[in-house]
Amino acid sequence: MSKREQKARSAGTKSTNCLAVKGTKSTKHRNRKHDKQGTESTKRNKKHEIQSCKRIGTGGEHPLKLVFLLSIVHLRHENSAIMQGNLFSEAQNPSKLLVQRNDLVNARFGFTTLEMRLFMAMLSRIRREDTEFHEVFIPVREIIALSGRRPSRNDYDQLERMCDKITSKKLTIRTSAPPRRRKRRVGEEDMGDFEKIPLMAYASYSSEHCALKVRFNDYVRDHLLQLNEGNFTQVELIQLLKLKSSHSFRIYWLLKQRGEYGERTFGVDELKCLLGLEEDYPKFSMFRIRVLKVAQRELAQTNLAFEFEEKNLTGMTGVQEIRFVFTKLKGKNSLPEPGGAETPKWMEALRAIEVSEASILAVGQRIELGHFDPDYVLFVIAELKKRKEAGKITTLAGYVVDAIKNDYKLPEYLVRLQKRQSVGQPKEKKAEPVIYLMTDVRAGYDLAVKRKQTIESFEEYLQRIYLAQGFQIEKNRLGIEAVVKRTS
Repeated sequence: MSKREQKARSAGTKSTNCLAVKGTKSTKHRNRKHDKQGTESTKRNKKHEIQSCKRIGTGGEHPLKLVFLLSIVHLRHENSAIMQGNLFSEAQNPSKLLVQRNDLVNARFGFTTLEMRLFMAMLSRIRREDTEFHEVFIPVREIIALSGRRPSRNDYDQLERMCDKITSKKLTIRTSAPPRRRKRRVGEEDMGDFEKIPLMAYASYSSEHCALKVRFNDYVRDHLLQLNEGNFTQVELIQLLKLKSSHSFRIYWLLKQRGEYGERTFGVDELKCLLGLEEDYPKFSMFRIRVLKVAQRELAQTNLAFEFEEKNLTGMTGVQEIRFVFTKLKGKNSLPEPGGAETPKWMEALRAIEVSEASILAVGQRIELGHFDPDYVLFVIAELKKRKEAGKITTLAGYVVDAIKNDYKLPEYLVRLQKRQSVGQPKEKKAEPVIYLMTDVRAGYDLAVKRKQTIESFEEYLQRIYLAQGFQIEKNRLGIEAVVKRTS
């Protein structure tokens, strides 16, 4: 081999070695880079694992430990599901009663919605034989996320704020009536004896049970335990579960206390104090809309549907008193049994949409007084069913009761009745006369004018709707005026 060939061969070998070394270095660099990336990824995953462990209450670092902890969390959720629904499962039993002494019913305090749910859940866990308060666990989902969704971080923040507030809440309880030894001076409030007591001993969150750990304060023991005799009020839990507003919850208790009388009157300022609204709603119109009307709509779903009257005292301006009127809860129910031969169609129709028995009684009384005929009830139900199917209203029963009670559909019903008679359709003959109080006729006219359904005067409206259809204006021996149509 010549020197030139040897030199070329040596150069090729050196080049190959260089490439090999370079390739080795490049491979090592890539491996180091991959290892570095893998290490960083592992660190990130490990950091995430640690954070996840911390979120569930531990500082574990090993992935296997994380799996073990997650299995515990899974078991906790299962335990939570077992605890969840205690309040609602017990509520299916109509005999489940909640009891409070009347001085607690009439105490001055306000609840938020979450506080009301917690209070109701705690009351439901008191047993008749209890002589002292016990620590109880209330599942989180029983207070928040009632639809069954998983509680969010915002839910837990609300829960923490609620626990902070309710543990510092104090009740003002009157222990004696205000003395009447002397005449009060202007601007002076005769307070009488009272006591301010804390409601809760403590409230905390237990991640082990996914529940609130709570206990009543011993100061309220005499107001909640061993109430076998004396001055107390008891309500069915199933009725309270129909309520959403905390004010409706309080008003239900206040009216239930006087359930056997069928009425109760409060001063406006007195009722606002009882509900913890002393500084709210300076205008009565807003108090009527935000509190009274909401409570009226919600209690219409219970056995305590009510009407209320606003009273103006002599020499004073504005509404001073509110009189609640409702069906007496004690005594034999005068309504016929569902499905009986004597049950009217309008009554069966109201029951079919789950209107409360108290509201059905109130409708029956208005029919007996001649405010409207039974067909008007069927007309209202049919019309509002169409609106519900169109998605314009949510709860049918409440809207039906409200429309019947306030005669919202009466002008429209009478127009339909007039058209039906004008085309020669025979109307069922009735032995009893059809009677509409003049005050109700005037209310129907005012509503039609407000909704711009008519521009005629009241006299023209009366002539077209009533007198032209055979009604006559009559007065009874008490001087009460009405339009009457007597059938043959």
